[in-house]
Amino acid sequence: EAIQRKGAAASRRSAMAKEIDLDEVHKRKRKLTPTTPLAVAIIGLVCFGIETGASYAFSVPPEKYAPEVSQYLGRMAYLTCQTNHMAFLYYILVVVDALNPSAATNKAVAKLFPLFFALGVFLTLAYYVLDHPNPKNLDQKNYWFNNGYPYVHYSSHLEHCLALPMVLLHSLTLTSKSGAPSNFDNIMAVGTYMAFYLGGTHVNQYVTGHWVYPICDDITNEHGDMGRNIFFAVLVATNFMFGKIGLTIVQMRRVGTKRKSA
Repeated sequence: EAIQRKGAAASRRSAMAKEIDLDEVHKRKRKLTPTTPLAVAIIGLVCFGIETGASYAFSVPPEKYAPEVSQYLGRMAYLTCQTNHMAFLYYILVVVDALNPSAATNKAVAKLFPLFFALGVFLTLAYYVLDHPNPKNLDQKNYWFNNGYPYVHYSSHLEHCLALPMVLLHSLTLTSKSGAPSNFDNIMAVGTYMAFYLGGTHVNQYVTGHWVYPICDDITNEHGDMGRNIFFAVLVATNFMFGKIGLTIVQMRRVGTKRKSA
């Protein structure tokens, strides 16, 4: 009987422990909240959906204006196209997290945020500072405007103008109880993509004999390989800087929220 009583007591303790564990799991699930408000997540998806779609609907296919450069990768040889496609997929993840948050989606949205903040800011600024005012590019767009692509000027804006305001809006609304993005996340996410992009750019140049962007040829002709490599280093550093700006915005908001709650 004593043995039976001990066995029954052990069973009760085991059952109580399981109930406590289940309660803890349920509490953790209840505490999980989306990293981003659903409205902002949907706006992000729509913005990058427009930027991605404009490339196919209105712009000139690269096979027509740069057949050698795009013979293997098509549109995906270009940073603009890669950024818009990846950001569209990223905001699908953000929407999923907004609708059904989990520790995994919380963490993924937060850790990838510095990369997409950096790319979004770079995409808009680089276009309006370097590409849009370039007389050669304007002449080329005017040519295609008169040769079957009447919306080419609009598509150039639609592919670039929404990225910066969208990622800025995201930085002003991002929260993550699973952990805010960190400097390490910035280094890993931005660094990994920059290595991938520059590696792909060099491979494409090797097999086609052409750089994706003419500015690389211009710098090489004037300053040699060293000058081009410095240009690429500045490109990488700029994106790290933009990622850090996004982190700073999020971290400043978290500090302000903690002070208010205190």
